[in-house]
Amino acid sequence: MTDDTRNIHQRMHDARQEVSYVQKGEKQVNGQYKFVGHDAVTALVRAAMLKHRILSVVDVVSHTQDGNRTEVDVRVTYINIDSPTDRFAVNSLGYGIDPQDKGPGKAMSYAVKYAYLKSFALETGEDIELSNIDHKPNSARQVAVDAFEAMPEDEQKFLQSKATELIALCESDQGDVVGYLDGLHLQTEEKLALWALLPSKIRTQIKKAQEADRASLPKRQPTQAEYASQA
Repeated sequence: MTDDTRNIHQRMHDARQEVSYVQKGEKQVNGQYKFVGHDAVTALVRAAMLKHRILSVVDVVSHTQDGNRTEVDVRVTYINIDSPTDRFAVNSLGYGIDPQDKGPGKAMSYAVKYAYLKSFALETGEDIELSNIDHKPNSARQVAVDAFEAMPEDEQKFLQSKATELIALCESDQGDVVGYLDGLHLQTEEKLALWALLPSKIRTQIKKAQEADRASLPKRQPTQAEYASQA
Protein backbone atom coordinates (compact mmCIF):
# COMPACT_ATOMS: atom_id res chain seq x y z
CA MET A 1 0.00 0.00 0.00
CA THR A 2 1.06 3.60 -0.52
CA ASP A 3 0.15 6.84 1.19
CA ASP A 4 -1.46 8.18 -1.99
CA THR A 5 -4.85 9.47 -0.84
CA ARG A 6 -6.09 10.79 -4.18
CA ASN A 7 -9.47 9.45 -5.22
CA ILE A 8 -10.10 7.97 -8.67
CA HIS A 9 -11.35 11.25 -10.10
CA GLN A 10 -8.28 13.11 -8.93
CA ARG A 11 -6.05 10.41 -10.43
CA MET A 12 -7.86 10.58 -13.76
CA HIS A 13 -7.54 14.37 -13.67
CA ASP A 14 -3.78 14.11 -13.16
CA ALA A 15 -3.47 11.46 -15.87
CA ARG A 16 -5.37 13.64 -18.33
CA GLN A 17 -2.79 16.38 -17.91
CA GLU A 18 -0.13 14.01 -19.25
CA VAL A 19 -1.98 12.46 -22.20
CA SER A 20 -3.87 15.29 -23.85
CA TYR A 21 -2.86 14.35 -27.39
CA VAL A 22 -2.44 11.19 -29.41
CA GLN A 23 -0.98 11.54 -32.87
CA LYS A 24 -2.48 9.89 -35.90
CA GLY A 25 -0.38 7.11 -37.44
CA GLU A 26 2.29 7.99 -39.97
CA LYS A 27 0.92 5.53 -42.52
CA GLN A 28 -1.49 7.15 -44.92
CA VAL A 29 -4.25 5.49 -46.91
CA ASN A 30 -3.48 6.19 -50.56
CA GLY A 31 -1.83 9.43 -49.41
CA GLN A 32 -5.19 10.88 -48.37
CA TYR A 33 -5.59 10.67 -44.58
CA LYS A 34 -4.26 9.11 -41.38
CA PHE A 35 -6.04 7.42 -38.49
CA VAL A 36 -5.49 6.70 -34.81
CA GLY A 37 -5.11 3.01 -34.05
CA HIS A 38 -6.11 1.03 -30.96
CA ASP A 39 -2.51 0.19 -30.07
CA ALA A 40 -1.38 3.83 -30.15
CA VAL A 41 -4.18 4.92 -27.81
CA THR A 42 -3.66 1.99 -25.43
CA ALA A 43 0.10 2.54 -25.22
CA LEU A 44 -0.41 6.21 -24.37
CA VAL A 45 -3.03 5.81 -21.61
CA ARG A 46 -1.41 2.68 -20.16
CA ALA A 47 1.71 4.62 -19.12
CA ALA A 48 -0.40 7.30 -17.44
CA MET A 49 -2.58 4.75 -15.63
CA LEU A 50 0.46 2.87 -14.33
CA LYS A 51 2.01 6.08 -13.05
CA HIS A 52 -1.16 7.22 -11.26
CA ARG A 53 -2.09 3.72 -10.05
CA ILE A 54 -5.30 3.37 -12.04
CA LEU A 55 -6.53 -0.04 -13.15
CA SER A 56 -8.89 -0.43 -16.11
CA VAL A 57 -11.11 -3.50 -16.44
CA VAL A 58 -13.11 -4.22 -19.60
CA ASP A 59 -16.41 -6.14 -19.44
CA VAL A 60 -18.63 -7.10 -22.35
CA VAL A 61 -22.15 -6.00 -21.44
CA SER A 62 -23.78 -7.45 -24.55
CA HIS A 63 -22.94 -8.55 -28.05
CA THR A 64 -24.75 -9.57 -31.21
CA GLN A 65 -23.62 -11.49 -34.26
CA ASP A 66 -25.12 -10.93 -37.71
CA GLY A 67 -23.27 -12.97 -40.30
CA ASN A 68 -19.68 -11.71 -40.32
CA ARG A 69 -20.51 -8.58 -38.29
CA THR A 70 -20.10 -8.43 -34.51
CA GLU A 71 -21.47 -5.61 -32.36
CA VAL A 72 -20.48 -5.20 -28.72
CA ASP A 73 -21.43 -2.97 -25.80
CA VAL A 74 -18.51 -2.83 -23.37
CA ARG A 75 -18.05 -1.27 -19.94
CA VAL A 76 -14.61 0.06 -19.02
CA THR A 77 -14.20 0.46 -15.25
CA TYR A 78 -11.44 2.66 -13.84
CA ILE A 79 -10.34 1.54 -10.37
CA ASN A 80 -8.25 3.25 -7.69
CA ILE A 81 -5.63 0.58 -6.94
CA ASP A 82 -5.08 1.89 -3.41
CA SER A 83 -8.81 1.83 -2.64
CA PRO A 84 -10.48 -0.69 -4.99
CA THR A 85 -14.03 0.29 -4.04
CA ASP A 86 -13.28 3.77 -5.40
CA ARG A 87 -14.13 3.41 -9.07
CA PHE A 88 -16.29 4.60 -11.96
CA ALA A 89 -17.28 3.12 -15.32
CA VAL A 90 -18.01 4.26 -18.87
CA ASN A 91 -19.82 2.40 -21.63
CA SER A 92 -18.75 2.25 -25.25
CA LEU A 93 -19.98 0.62 -28.45
CA GLY A 94 -18.02 -1.05 -31.22
CA TYR A 95 -18.42 -3.30 -34.21
CA GLY A 96 -16.12 -5.49 -36.24
CA ILE A 97 -16.52 -7.20 -39.60
CA ASP A 98 -14.41 -10.22 -40.43
CA PRO A 99 -14.91 -13.16 -42.81
CA GLN A 100 -13.45 -15.59 -40.25
CA ASP A 101 -13.27 -15.39 -36.44
CA LYS A 102 -11.74 -11.99 -35.65
CA GLY A 103 -14.96 -9.97 -35.54
CA PRO A 104 -15.37 -9.98 -31.74
CA GLY A 105 -11.77 -8.88 -31.20
CA LYS A 106 -12.11 -6.08 -33.74
CA ALA A 107 -15.35 -4.89 -32.15
CA MET A 108 -13.85 -4.84 -28.65
CA SER A 109 -10.72 -3.02 -29.85
CA TYR A 110 -12.85 -0.34 -31.48
CA ALA A 111 -15.06 0.10 -28.41
CA VAL A 112 -12.18 0.22 -25.93
CA LYS A 113 -10.21 2.65 -28.09
CA TYR A 114 -13.08 5.14 -28.07
CA ALA A 115 -13.71 4.63 -24.36
CA TYR A 116 -10.11 5.65 -23.71
CA LEU A 117 -10.27 8.56 -26.15
CA LYS A 118 -13.34 9.99 -24.44
CA SER A 119 -12.40 9.15 -20.84
CA PHE A 120 -9.04 10.86 -21.14
CA ALA A 121 -10.39 13.65 -23.41
CA LEU A 122 -7.69 12.89 -25.98
CA GLU A 123 -7.22 15.00 -29.07
CA THR A 124 -6.21 13.25 -32.29
CA GLY A 125 -5.02 16.37 -34.08
CA GLU A 126 -5.21 17.62 -37.63
CA ASP A 127 -2.60 18.76 -40.14
CA ILE A 128 -2.15 22.43 -39.23
CA GLU A 129 -1.27 23.29 -42.85
CA LEU A 130 -4.71 22.10 -43.93
CA SER A 131 -6.75 23.57 -41.08
CA ASN A 132 -7.59 26.83 -42.87
CA ILE A 133 -8.59 25.32 -46.20
CA ASP A 134 -12.26 25.58 -47.10
CA HIS A 135 -12.65 21.96 -48.13
CA LYS A 136 -15.93 20.80 -49.63
CA PRO A 137 -15.65 17.07 -50.29
CA ASN A 138 -18.01 15.20 -52.52
CA SER A 139 -20.77 13.94 -50.24
CA ALA A 140 -20.69 10.38 -51.59
CA ARG A 141 -16.91 10.30 -51.24
CA GLN A 142 -17.11 11.56 -47.67
CA VAL A 143 -19.60 8.84 -46.75
CA ALA A 144 -17.11 6.26 -48.00
CA VAL A 145 -14.22 7.85 -46.09
CA ASP A 146 -16.29 8.00 -42.90
CA ALA A 147 -17.18 4.32 -43.27
CA PHE A 148 -13.50 3.42 -43.45
CA GLU A 149 -12.45 5.60 -40.52
CA ALA A 150 -15.20 4.11 -38.34
CA MET A 151 -13.81 0.60 -38.73
CA PRO A 152 -11.37 -1.14 -36.36
CA GLU A 153 -7.72 -1.10 -37.36
CA ASP A 154 -7.66 -4.81 -38.29
CA GLU A 155 -10.60 -4.34 -40.66
CA GLN A 156 -8.92 -1.29 -42.18
CA LYS A 157 -5.77 -3.32 -42.88
CA PHE A 158 -7.85 -6.10 -44.44
CA LEU A 159 -9.59 -3.67 -46.80
CA GLN A 160 -6.31 -1.94 -47.64
CA SER A 161 -4.86 -5.27 -48.80
CA LYS A 162 -7.95 -5.97 -50.91
CA ALA A 163 -7.79 -2.47 -52.41
CA THR A 164 -4.16 -3.09 -53.41
CA GLU A 165 -5.12 -6.39 -55.06
CA LEU A 166 -8.06 -4.76 -56.83
CA ILE A 167 -5.93 -1.89 -58.15
CA ALA A 168 -3.35 -4.36 -59.49
CA LEU A 169 -6.10 -6.39 -61.11
CA CYS A 170 -7.56 -3.33 -62.84
CA GLU A 171 -4.19 -2.07 -64.01
CA SER A 172 -3.26 -5.46 -65.49
CA ASP A 173 -6.55 -5.47 -67.43
CA GLN A 174 -6.40 -9.27 -67.40
CA GLY A 175 -8.73 -10.27 -64.60
CA ASP A 176 -12.42 -10.46 -63.81
CA VAL A 177 -12.86 -7.36 -61.65
CA VAL A 178 -16.58 -7.91 -61.11
CA GLY A 179 -16.03 -11.54 -60.15
CA TYR A 180 -13.28 -10.54 -57.72
CA LEU A 181 -15.54 -8.03 -55.96
CA ASP A 182 -18.44 -10.48 -55.78
CA GLY A 183 -16.12 -13.10 -54.33
CA LEU A 184 -15.23 -10.87 -51.38
CA HIS A 185 -18.84 -11.02 -50.10
CA LEU A 186 -18.55 -7.57 -48.52
CA GLN A 187 -21.25 -5.95 -46.42
CA THR A 188 -22.54 -2.46 -47.27
CA GLU A 189 -20.15 -0.67 -44.87
CA GLU A 190 -17.19 -2.65 -46.21
CA LYS A 191 -18.06 -1.83 -49.81
CA LEU A 192 -18.21 1.87 -48.96
CA ALA A 193 -14.92 1.72 -47.10
CA LEU A 194 -13.20 -0.14 -49.93
CA TRP A 195 -14.46 2.48 -52.39
CA ALA A 196 -12.71 5.18 -50.34
CA LEU A 197 -9.36 3.44 -50.87
CA LEU A 198 -9.52 3.38 -54.66
CA PRO A 199 -8.22 6.11 -57.02
CA SER A 200 -10.86 7.77 -59.16
CA LYS A 201 -9.65 6.15 -62.39
CA ILE A 202 -9.93 2.70 -60.79
CA ARG A 203 -13.46 3.44 -59.56
CA THR A 204 -14.43 4.54 -63.06
CA GLN A 205 -12.95 1.38 -64.52
CA ILE A 206 -14.88 -0.78 -62.07
CA LYS A 207 -18.15 1.01 -62.82
CA LYS A 208 -17.69 0.39 -66.54
CA ALA A 209 -16.92 -3.27 -65.90
CA GLN A 210 -20.05 -3.63 -63.78
CA GLU A 211 -22.20 -1.94 -66.43
CA ALA A 212 -20.79 -4.23 -69.11
CA ASP A 213 -21.43 -7.26 -66.93
CA ARG A 214 -25.06 -6.26 -66.38
CA ALA A 215 -25.53 -5.60 -70.09
CA SER A 216 -24.25 -9.09 -70.94
CA LEU A 217 -26.87 -10.81 -68.79
CA PRO A 218 -29.84 -12.29 -70.69
CA LYS A 219 -33.02 -10.32 -70.32
CA ARG A 220 -35.62 -11.99 -68.14
CA GLN A 221 -38.90 -12.81 -69.84
CA PRO A 222 -42.02 -11.46 -68.08
CA THR A 223 -44.07 -14.02 -66.20
CA GLN A 224 -47.70 -14.74 -67.06
CA ALA A 225 -48.78 -12.73 -64.01
CA GLU A 226 -46.78 -9.74 -65.24
CA TYR A 227 -48.29 -10.08 -68.72
CA ALA A 228 -51.77 -10.16 -67.16
CA SER A 229 -51.10 -7.05 -65.06
CA GLN A 230 -50.12 -5.14 -68.19
CA ALA A 231 -53.20 -6.17 -70.14
